[in-house]
Amino acid sequence: MQTQTPLLTHHTGPDFIPRLLDEIQTIEYPECEDFVLPRDLDDCFIGCGYFSSVWAIPGEPFKVLKVSHRESDACRHYLRWVFDQPHPAAPRVHSIGYYGNLMYVAMDRYESIGNMSRERVPGYAVLQQANEPDPTKPHEVLCEKIRNNFTQFKFDLHCNNVMIDRKGNYIITDPVSFTYRTDGEGYVTDI
Repeated sequence: MQTQTPLLTHHTGPDFIPRLLDEIQTIEYPECEDFVLPRDLDDCFIGCGYFSSVWAIPGEPFKVLKVSHRESDACRHYLRWVFDQPHPAAPRVHSIGYYGNLMYVAMDRYESIGNMSRERVPGYAVLQQANEPDPTKPHEVLCEKIRNNFTQFKFDLHCNNVMIDRKGNYIITDPVSFTYRTDGEGYVTDI
């Protein structure tokens, strides 16, 4: 198991991340259009989905801060798992922290694979058990591990959850979604 490292503050100044998280925390259930922040923070906004947002870290062009807004975000489990068990087709997670109900992750920055149907997304067939993984394709090997380790979760692999690193390799960024627990006691939320 890896140990957590301090968040990247040598370029951003010690107050960038706490200020950003303070601002995000004031929005009860943030949607993309809800992020109206002070200009220096707003300029760092990259994008968001239902569960989280992604922010550029000033002075760190190859890293981002992913902020999970909702405790029911299954990606929290996945990012913790890849932090503890790194894999070449998983995001490289540098640190994980908590701020109130927010979870934030400093990780490498990746590029979009572009729009495509779910069935054409790299690794989708392996995750859905339609194909056996090709051992020469790390993203397919990872999808098999995800399928075997995240049995309580719904798989949510689409073109926004697979990205490309600077070397052109597929990175599986967010392949699981929330689901009901098997014992019927609400959502899986504990990490």
